Amino acid sequence: MMKKSIWKKAVAVGAAAAMTISVGGSLVWAEGGDKKTINIFTLYSESNSDAGAAYFREALAEAQEAFPDYELVHETADVETYKTKIKAMVAADEVPDIFFAWGAGFVKPFVDAGKVMALDEYMDEETNSRLLAGANDEFLFDGKTYGLTSYKWIGALYCNTELFEKYEVKIPETYEELMTACKTFREAGLNPMVVGMKDKWPGQQYLNEFTVQLAGSEETNKMASKETSFDNEYLAKAAQLTKDLVDAGAFNDGALGLTRDESEAAFLQGEVPMNFTGSWFSELTSGENSKVDGKVTAVRFPVVEECKDVNNFFGGAINGLCVAADCEYPEETAEVCKFLAEHSAIADGGLVTWEVPEEAKASVHSLNQEIIEFSKDAAGYSLAWDTLLEAADAQEWLNLVAQLFGGEVESGEAFAKTLQDTIG
Repeated sequence: MMKKSIWKKAVAVGAAAAMTISVGGSLVWAEGGDKKTINIFTLYSESNSDAGAAYFREALAEAQEAFPDYELVHETADVETYKTKIKAMVAADEVPDIFFAWGAGFVKPFVDAGKVMALDEYMDEETNSRLLAGANDEFLFDGKTYGLTSYKWIGALYCNTELFEKYEVKIPETYEELMTACKTFREAGLNPMVVGMKDKWPGQQYLNEFTVQLAGSEETNKMASKETSFDNEYLAKAAQLTKDLVDAGAFNDGALGLTRDESEAAFLQGEVPMNFTGSWFSELTSGENSKVDGKVTAVRFPVVEECKDVNNFFGGAINGLCVAADCEYPEETAEVCKFLAEHSAIADGGLVTWEVPEEAKASVHSLNQEIIEFSKDAAGYSLAWDTLLEAADAQEWLNLVAQLFGGEVESGEAFAKTLQDTIG
């Protein structure tokens, strides 16, 4: 069950107090007693099963109380629809006042087009002191901040301990042990791991994870920013390791025809032993549709023999909120944006990018506590390439990943060469 924020009442009172008019330059929130509208567009719908969606909606309810003179109108769409619609809205000069965006390559074209407002002048020293180091790095362009994150995520291998015990399989710590576990489960008639390749992006997680392990986060990020060629030994090896898993029957049957949600449903029903994905999945294991609550452990993804640094992780902070450059009430909208970003983090309390009260940390999901523990010595992060790459390149990347999972790619070396030829 999602935890309720214990800060709601205090936050609403504090924020409301801050809205009083003063000579010192405080905001004048309303004129003539009429409410002003701030439009918000995100992918955090009621049907979005990720924990971040619930935390955002909790923060939004608090914001509406905290800013009573403003009508916060929230529109949502599912992930794939959202990607298409927000791009169309930007192109048509119909940018919502506050909108969700992935940083780096996804939001950069919006920034370059002058459609996103820099937030620096609205970020006072006190607010900045509550942000953790690197929180908004993927929204920094030419030294200015164009978006605010609430949390980071880290890739983890979720394991159904009941199935591991039943079939006497060791929870894998190395790639070789992972391959052994997959073969054992496959021989027992189980799909070892889930991946929903109809959405394409779930499959990239394996290639990105292996690339981070083999090359390190710094070198992996250079590839994603095209500072180096994709046609290199690290990406070739990462693709080959992924292909070997595919060829070994490691993934669920019919993966190409299943969405992420459809594939993960099998894990949540206790039918599949493993799921590798981001830490946003932890809360779902305790959801009302889950039969595995209390039967799952989250571990670091198994390490390859040539791993450069076990403290480099696939993950980071990339999900953020942005403000439209032409919004009607810039200062007020920036205040609402900051509130939503910070209070989403407070509602989460775990893998967050803001300093949050100790009480908020106390009720962090146990699986995220496990992830926090195994990543406590993190020395570097690299995010998913469908967010680091710009839109057209990201789609080509995902198409090639789908071909790899579909058995259409001859080898890891062919994968790396094709990617370089296509987008390099």
